[in-house]
Amino acid sequence: MKLAAVKEICGKIILKSGLHIGAGDTEMRIGGTDNPVIKHPHTMEPYIPGSSIKGKVRSLLEMRSGFMANTQGARFL
Repeated sequence: MKLAAVKEICGKIILKSGLHIGAGDTEMRIGGTDNPVIKHPHTMEPYIPGSSIKGKVRSLLEMRSGFMANTQGARFL
């Protein structure tokens, strides 16, 4: 499989419930946060990684299609 093109999709995401995507920190410090929010390295603004959006869309599509109900939530590769 070869990458043929890269397309950018722009839009606005409106949250209807809470959202927290934490950054993994391997070291626990006294007084430190245990699950910091992921931030863009240059702007330091919070952002949602593409892999998180992809996973959420996939799970919603599986629920909508009835795939999860047919497999009782078991994963098949």
